[in-house]
Amino acid sequence: MKLVKQIFDLINLATNKGLTSYHSDTQIMDVIDQAQMGLFRPLIQEFAKTKQIRNELLPFQKRSSLTITAKIGSLPSDFEHDIDAWVTVNSVDYEVRIIEAGQFRKRLRDPIDIPSTTNLIANIYFDSTKKIEISSQITPLVFNYFKRPVKPVFATTLINSQFIYDDAASTDVEWSPILHD
Repeated sequence: MKLVKQIFDLINLATNKGLTSYHSDTQIMDVIDQAQMGLFRPLIQEFAKTKQIRNELLPFQKRSSLTITAKIGSLPSDFEHDIDAWVTVNSVDYEVRIIEAGQFRKRLRDPIDIPSTTNLIANIYFDSTKKIEISSQITPLVFNYFKRPVKPVFATTLINSQFIYDDAASTDVEWSPILHD
């Protein structure tokens, strides 16, 4: 059984017992989503510190191969937070250091640490969509990132004037069962 149904049933039980006022399905799903995002954001900040946090965030980690054209590439539509990036040149993987916009242009002109196809820097920005600009034209860029947790959906089907839970149409949270409490 999906966790989203268990939570929904608990809230309905509390409502039926008069412990809380009525909340619509949409309100309940919004609160579940807010709660999971309240867990997601601090874990993202702590990601590199422990294996436990890395493992808790594993359902949200993705890898994409980005096509770079004129030093610009579009980030995946589900991109939320970068982890790392690299390019392969002559069978060697080279890290792409992702730096903030305020330092990116300055670093492009650095006379000591000169950007090249094997010494790359990049900047993530928003220009109607999320994009990445890289210091030298090279493609593809391998990009590891976190996607946003999917918003849960508690679906029902109307049968004989009664709403019945529809497990197939429902969307559960993606968190590991270890975190379900």
